[in-house]
Amino acid sequence: MNKEKIKVNNNSFLVIKPNTCSICKCGIDPKTINKFIYKYNDINRIIVTYQCPICDDLIFAFYEIGSDSYYETINDEILHPFRVIGNNQTKNFSDEIKEVSKRFVDIYNDTYIAEQAGCKEIIGVGYRRAFEFLIKDFAIKYNPNDAEKISNMTLSQCVNCYSPDEETKQLLLKASWIGNDFAHYKNKHKDIKLDDLKQLIMLSLGSIESYIKKKNYICNIEKSIRKYAFNQISILHLGKSNPNGFISSDGLSQVAFYKISCNIMIQ
Repeated sequence: MNKEKIKVNNNSFLVIKPNTCSICKCGIDPKTINKFIYKYNDINRIIVTYQCPICDDLIFAFYEIGSDSYYETINDEILHPFRVIGNNQTKNFSDEIKEVSKRFVDIYNDTYIAEQAGCKEIIGVGYRRAFEFLIKDFAIKYNPNDAEKISNMTLSQCVNCYSPDEETKQLLLKASWIGNDFAHYKNKHKDIKLDDLKQLIMLSLGSIESYIKKKNYICNIEKSIRKYAFNQISILHLGKSNPNGFISSDGLSQVAFYKISCNIMIQ
């Protein structure tokens, strides 16, 4: 997060600056051009004008600083933008993740847009919900016969039963536990912040994506091996058949060799 101290009417504030340009889509540390306070429904707000250092486009961020009595007493308060005009960015995900769970991508990006708008109290729940769709859709993809069972499980139960390996399971469980903190009244992990949940989700994505890529790659290799073996067997059968139409002993030994080789490579 890019932070900057600004001074408005003799009060200092630490503002979280937008980190993405609404026009060129690049990650940025924008330049502050102007700032002023206005009042809306007795609530003081700050508008800060930023400029993208890459495309020179202007970005307008809105910060809320409360009533007059509150505003006059605060100093160095950290402010998050509750709205950034034209800056509703979305995250790009790999084809593997999109194929496994389109709902995850949709929910995550809805939450990400809400975060950019400054909706601090709801975004943890949104990321937790997105994570559950990812894990359950992933489990269903590789265990389609258990779809109904998986959909009725708690997230932790699903992780325990369907994680591809122990290391991934421990990672997913931690993301699940921390995600629950943002959905319940009482927090069990008081030192854990939203950025920790987002980081765990990204790490989980990496593990799941790696698993899918490995499965897809192995599947493609197996198909290639089978195709090659079939072609070789066909060549041997046509070139070494005896008058009775059977493969000769020499041809049979080569066919056996190809079959054994394929089994070894597949294993």
